[in-house]
Amino acid sequence: MSGGAENRIFLPGLDVGSTISSGLLAAARVRSSSVTGRMELESPEVLYRGGPVSTPFAEASNDEAEIGAIALRTLPTAAPDKRAHLDDPERGTRVAEEAARRLAPEHCDMQVVISDGLSAEAIHHDIPELLPVLLDGLAGRHLRLGQPILAP
Repeated sequence: MSGGAENRIFLPGLDVGSTISSGLLAAARVRSSSVTGRMELESPEVLYRGGPVSTPFAEASNDEAEIGAIALRTLPTAAPDKRAHLDDPERGTRVAEEAARRLAPEHCDMQVVISDGLSAEAIHHDIPELLPVLLDGLAGRHLRLGQPILAP
């Protein structure tokens, strides 16, 4: 690989915790090491850094209207609400049967899945700013993108 824009990659990062969360989008160049032949990252650049957000466990939840103008496909879990998830955490790790039946391949290169876990407030705060930058960067790499999925 030679230097230039053709070997630039985007590195999204979300640290969503139960008390503090933050988001980051960086870019770096990829090059092949002349010594090991392995791919290495060089010249990292932070494009967006969301400040730490206090995200205490609360009764907040995500829905499409609260995310803003970003069109999301909702993929609910087998836990119909927070109480059911807390009573049986395993249910919160499985896709609801009806939603799984509706899933169909989008034939894309990249699929973004947003999940709030126990920290919906961090998603509300960071996603409206982070997701457009991430999607723009991926589209700029000529990747076919699926419609982002919200898995509350």
